[in-house]
Amino acid sequence: MKNFVLFIIFFFIGLIGISGCFVWKNNEQPISSPRQPTAKQEKMFDVAIPPGESRKGKITLMSGNIKWESRTATGAATIDKPVTIQQGESLATDDDGKVTVNFESGESLALLPETEVAIIQTLPINFVYSQTKGTASYGTNASPVSVRCEHLIVRIDKGSITIMIDEDELTIITISVGKGKAAVGFNDLDNLSHVVNLDEGQKYIFDDSLREGNIQ
Repeated sequence: MKNFVLFIIFFFIGLIGISGCFVWKNNEQPISSPRQPTAKQEKMFDVAIPPGESRKGKITLMSGNIKWESRTATGAATIDKPVTIQQGESLATDDDGKVTVNFESGESLALLPETEVAIIQTLPINFVYSQTKGTASYGTNASPVSVRCEHLIVRIDKGSITIMIDEDELTIITISVGKGKAAVGFNDLDNLSHVVNLDEGQKYIFDDSLREGNIQ
């Protein structure tokens, strides 16, 4: 009987000891909150770093006043020397400014005076720009290129186009196809979708206020 009682006492002492070690072991390894991003995740989503597969561009020609807004900037700054152009940035020229950007994969972008263009995406699957004013030329022999101007989307797969937004009537947009073919798409005022195909040498004049255009 005495031996049995001693066995029970030592059994519970051992059980308490094992439990204590288990609790101490767990307390030694802090539990990370699932909402707290790891260092790797923070680096992955760093606003200063564009996607790894995005293409970078180099300014190969510049003159006059040029403004550049980087991915992390809160506003545009005037530049006096070439900078690397990346996805998520924008360029603007004053009345005497001109700038040309060539990307490593063969795409090009050229702004004439009084022009603003945002570089939305530079992934190989599709380059995407947004032009808000002025005259800009877009070229590609590799990735498809899409440009948004107000309610109009212009796309080229290979070739070059020039887009001019009338400085007096900002609703008038002219697309000129220099090389290759282009397609323009928009929804009219009745929300019906339209796609117009353009051949080399053709011009398309679009009235954004009326949501209609014609080929010339």
